[in-house]
Amino acid sequence: MSRTRHLLGPLERLLFLRSMESLAGLPPEENAKLALVAKDRFFPRGTTICEGGVQVNSVFLIVEGTVRISWDDRTLDVGPTDGLNWLRLLSGRGTSRRAVALEDVIALEIRATDLLDLYEDSPEFLEGSIREYTRAILTMRGPLPITELTELPPLGDEPTEPLDLIGKIGIVSNAGSVWQQAGMDTLVTIAQHLEEVRIPKGELLWRLGDPAHAPNWIRYGHVRCTDAEGNHVDIAAPYGLGFFDAMLGETRGHHAVALTDVVVLQWDMGTIFGVLELMPLTALRLLRLVTEGLSGLFDLQASKEDQAKSA
Repeated sequence: MSRTRHLLGPLERLLFLRSMESLAGLPPEENAKLALVAKDRFFPRGTTICEGGVQVNSVFLIVEGTVRISWDDRTLDVGPTDGLNWLRLLSGRGTSRRAVALEDVIALEIRATDLLDLYEDSPEFLEGSIREYTRAILTMRGPLPITELTELPPLGDEPTEPLDLIGKIGIVSNAGSVWQQAGMDTLVTIAQHLEEVRIPKGELLWRLGDPAHAPNWIRYGHVRCTDAEGNHVDIAAPYGLGFFDAMLGETRGHHAVALTDVVVLQWDMGTIFGVLELMPLTALRLLRLVTEGLSGLFDLQASKEDQAKSA
């Protein structure tokens, strides 16, 4: 690549951003805003684009060229349409990894503050990003839920009375850090739309391929999840089951059958997305949680690759 190569003009920046799958959820007017704040950067071969362990102040989108990212004893080469620091910023990890241009590189630089402002100002972009990273998690981990249980715990006493509003608010607030930090109005709104359902032993919660309308918070009981290849995972209350499928609004990736009598609370996705649209800080917390999970999966994958090389 010539060191005097013409960099991207405003229209070229806009067209490049529109071509990126990671920005597919961005409305045209917001895409134009992003193109305006993005700056052309040229990094000659051998240039250090990011030092490792420093605060993330900018993210980079690679237009041309190859970049080597390194951390610990690992390396990863990335190229056009890949990003640098994007997940590090959104997941709240805060510090960059060392990135060096393996050849002449053209990139778009976006200040972290501009990107976060855009997320806060554009509910469509925020929700689209949550769905995109959720899809990436499902692709990497597979359709089955993840649990640390090695064996199912004793059942305890089955609840005989349905939860009142206060009890449902407690369920929502304990369902994860996103909701623990939400305001009482948000908790009440979601709790009011929770539907409690009792499922007898042996009955299906859903079949593989069924529409994924709602996530289920398992209040009581044991559930077996089985994928298309016959692999299965057993889970126990309390557990949030099917949230990722429902977030995408597509189909179930596995069967789910009640191993015991089961009591679940079904969340209304319309209410959740309505809350996220009205409460951008809550939506940003959810985006952070999802990107934390995705970053963790990338790290786990890299660790497994290292182990395979040394075996």
